[in-house]
Amino acid sequence: GARTEAERDALVAEYARPWRLDGLNALEVALLAQIAPADTARALHRRLADQVDVRAPDGALDDRAVDTVIAGGEATGDGIGGVLAEAEDEFAALSEPVCAAGAEAMD
Repeated sequence: GARTEAERDALVAEYARPWRLDGLNALEVALLAQIAPADTARALHRRLADQVDVRAPDGALDDRAVDTVIAGGEATGDGIGGVLAEAEDEFAALSEPVCAAGAEAMD
């Protein structure tokens, strides 16, 4: 079910802790930033940008990653679209307001 704003804020606070954040991949950090308060979201976006800036481009590694995703999708029939849609649905459920007052507070 949908979480209250307080539950969502507690969840964001828990995952924004350095030792928890280090265990998240880039997609998870980006999805967390979507439901985080503005100041936390800015910090998460900055963290992602910094990680991209310090990583040297590696075309061969990128090609292998894409090939792996495609091959995995062919094997399961889901592909990356199914995985992303599932992750998006899970995080959307976290950010759904419980009542109209919650929706107004989010605007």
